[in-house]
Amino acid sequence: QGALQMQGRDAKRKNASINGVYAAVSGGFNMKPAFEKADGSATRFLFYSVKKKRWKINENLDDSAGGFAYAKDAGDSGPGPQLRWHIFDGSGKGY
Repeated sequence: QGALQMQGRDAKRKNASINGVYAAVSGGFNMKPAFEKADGSATRFLFYSVKKKRWKINENLDDSAGGFAYAKDAGDSGPGPQLRWHIFDGSGKGY
């Protein structure tokens, strides 16, 4: 997997910065594929959390924080259009 595109979050809504093209990170993360937002507009990583059994988007390759968005998945394959993403809408609103 070389790259993927994340799209669909309205530009006016919180965490719209998750939209964009993500390039594969050499070596991945925890033995799974990982991706970094490629356009430089915001530091974002998309990776699989073995601990939580979900794909996550966060500002670091770090599984200890909640992140901007997640999609539950068994992790058997890379992220794709089959995933249903939950995006953080802000304090008090949740995902």
